[in-house]
Amino acid sequence: MTRWPFAGTSYIDIQIQALGVKIKRLVAVTYSYRPPWPYYDTGLKREISGDVALELSLEVLARRLGRSGLDGVPDQEQVWVPIDGLMVPGLLKPKVYDRLLQYIDQDARARDRMARKKSGLPAPSTPETR
Repeated sequence: MTRWPFAGTSYIDIQIQALGVKIKRLVAVTYSYRPPWPYYDTGLKREISGDVALELSLEVLARRLGRSGLDGVPDQEQVWVPIDGLMVPGLLKPKVYDRLLQYIDQDARARDRMARKKSGLPAPSTPETR
């Protein structure tokens, strides 16, 4: 069984253009991630490392959001359509895949820092401050 120290769902905006028409939609990025850097395991109460792994699932909200965002869309009207096929290598520019991984990694680093601080351990510096 794969152990996933970081898992969650984040939301990003995308813009789609087809036949000269642009639309904006919300994408749910559900991920499970094991980073390439040592992280604090709250269950084991120690720092551990493992092989890098990432699983992603992408779904687009099949409706335009109003001013109140996702909170303004009743649950029964939230239709999420899987778009995992967008992750096929070569379909999007490499920069898109890189930014998505950076987004997930930054979230994992922030959660790792919080877990360390909560346990009374010093938080590691971020890549930006090294």
